[in-house]
Amino acid sequence: MTKSSNLDELRNALEKIRQENYPEIPQELIEKLLTIEYENQDDRVEAAKKVLKTIDEYLAETEL
Repeated sequence: MTKSSNLDELRNALEKIRQENYPEIPQELIEKLLTIEYENQDDRVEAAKKVLKTIDEYLAETEL
């Protein structure tokens, strides 16, 4: 199995979970977070920083 197919499987699983349990979370946010994790899988600290920043930006935009 290739990295691309693994990523696609993960993306599909996350989308199913999002649709069924968390429809209020935009698909675009999940996609951004998945991309950050994938692109920074060798640097967990950097991934965590970018994920937190992305979530903070989303929350600020939605005023939750």
